[in-house]
Amino acid sequence: MKSVWLGVVAAFLAVPALAQTPAPVAEARDYAALLRQDATAFRDAILDSHPGPIDRENPGFNALLERNYRLAMARAKPGIGYRDYYWAMTEFGNAFDDGHLGVTPIDRSYRHPWDYRWPGFVVALRDGVWSVVHSEGEGRPAVGARLIGCDGKGVEAFAADRLGPLTGRWSLTATRVRNAPRLFLRSDNVWRAPARHCTFADAGKRRAYRLNWTPITAERRGQLITEAVGTRFTTGIGMSKLPDGSVWIDMGSFESDPQSEDGTRLTELVRAIEAQSTELAAAPRLVFDLRGNNGGSSEWIARSARALWGKPWFDAKTWSESAADYRISEGNIANFADFAAKLDPKDNPELHRLVTLLVTGMKGAQARGEPFWRFTDPAASGAVRPPLPAGPDPVTARVFVLTDFGCASACLDAVDILTDLGATHVGQETDADTLYMEIRGFELPGGIMRAWLPTKVYRGRQRGSNVPATPRHRWTGALSDTPGIRTWIASLPAG
Repeated sequence: MKSVWLGVVAAFLAVPALAQTPAPVAEARDYAALLRQDATAFRDAILDSHPGPIDRENPGFNALLERNYRLAMARAKPGIGYRDYYWAMTEFGNAFDDGHLGVTPIDRSYRHPWDYRWPGFVVALRDGVWSVVHSEGEGRPAVGARLIGCDGKGVEAFAADRLGPLTGRWSLTATRVRNAPRLFLRSDNVWRAPARHCTFADAGKRRAYRLNWTPITAERRGQLITEAVGTRFTTGIGMSKLPDGSVWIDMGSFESDPQSEDGTRLTELVRAIEAQSTELAAAPRLVFDLRGNNGGSSEWIARSARALWGKPWFDAKTWSESAADYRISEGNIANFADFAAKLDPKDNPELHRLVTLLVTGMKGAQARGEPFWRFTDPAASGAVRPPLPAGPDPVTARVFVLTDFGCASACLDAVDILTDLGATHVGQETDADTLYMEIRGFELPGGIMRAWLPTKVYRGRQRGSNVPATPRHRWTGALSDTPGIRTWIASLPAG
């Protein structure tokens, strides 16, 4: 059966909010000791609660963990400052190429003045080509010039060395495109030296440049990144009917906390879908708009789809041989138990049932001394695909699911569910996730960083580890151009 993504903790952004200009640090601290303390606590939490250290299907995990822990400890030298600490911890978290494993600053309790520099030009990655998109002053490559490489390395190797450790998952197109401008809009990472010489190709000729790095403000840097990459657009949460009878279901969030503002709106939206399911299923066109969605709980989309297609059709179409093993630890069990206590069985009956089942199952495995508990739902269809009900598809609407480059976690689960049910995927290629899911967060002892880690591992998932979902039809315009996107989708054939 297909395992549901409960989304007990909302996903954090692995990239820090460096575009802000925070207040200065008020006190001097022993950052070498802090780095040793927090790196050790992070490593110990992974060993205790992450599926990877005991996952027989990932035999290289422990070596990767130990190698990067040793690197962090080697960087904990006397006299280092916050910059050294921050980037060492950031690289430690990103070394696993997993958006569900990492660290981020606790903004409410710590501030730091960042130092940005640039050589007077900006590059972007478009259609596989690194090229200059902004240039100021003389002696710099012209707009349109193609970056060949820097400091003796080709452009791909150079970018992977400078940016890969700061972002993780550098193999993903979405990651490279989002972060390409940062190659020459540097923050103060002491562990990654700035480029000194770079070669560009322009009008058929190659030309070498010696880079002169000068300060740039956070505001100007942020503006240049936005101009080079574009911005994400969050569609919001709601439902609207167009003049031609088509219906747009906006799900810009899958917030896992039902007591939050977005959780309340999602509850109202799903109830409306359930109440109007017959009318919606017969609409000319039904579009699930996931622009801006970072993930959370896939139960929102599962509940909506069950209402539209009916449970028998939903179960038959979305069934798979995949399963989920949850890592047993005190911290993981407490995390799910806390979440279960927040759920109202009346507002979220299915999610409450699933989380309660999960907590009970994990506690039973703990009592038996088992390292994993395989999620087993007595109400599910089991090991055999249920038969497809007789008759035509209950949904006659042409169904589309619209994504952007940031769609991950439960958002990706939504794409999987809807395309299993026959929806056509349109928009941009998504982000991706590994087979390790269902994160929980915790504060590291230094009081500066918050960490998060996954608690379960998928078995037999059809979509591979760190594999994005590719749309059948690509949108190349602005993500905020809702009228344009609606006109475009109306012109597309449905699969």
